[in-house]
Amino acid sequence: MSQQYRDPMDFYRSHWAEFARRRAVNSAEGDWIDAFIDLLPAGARVLDVGCGSGLPIARKLVSAGLVVTGIDTTPEFCELARRNVPSGTFLEMDMREFEFPQRFDGIVA
Repeated sequence: MSQQYRDPMDFYRSHWAEFARRRAVNSAEGDWIDAFIDLLPAGARVLDVGCGSGLPIARKLVSAGLVVTGIDTTPEFCELARRNVPSGTFLEMDMREFEFPQRFDGIVA
């Protein structure tokens, strides 16, 4: 059996490069993310929880004219997301323990 991970975040931190590579070309969200975008007003603020590399979700949200803040616990993911989606804001943060003073119009995870 492969290495055991006590915390799921350890898995993502250990496998971030492979996950980012596969995720950049495979999107299972398709129609669902389009329906989500259609529900939001122009310029809506969206929180992308577990944003990974920003691909494909954050990029699609930004291309639809939405203002995206992404959070992820893996520093390498946040750095990739900043490069892949320069107009988004990406913060290293654990989704299990975050607080924001601002409100969002939509949240994806």
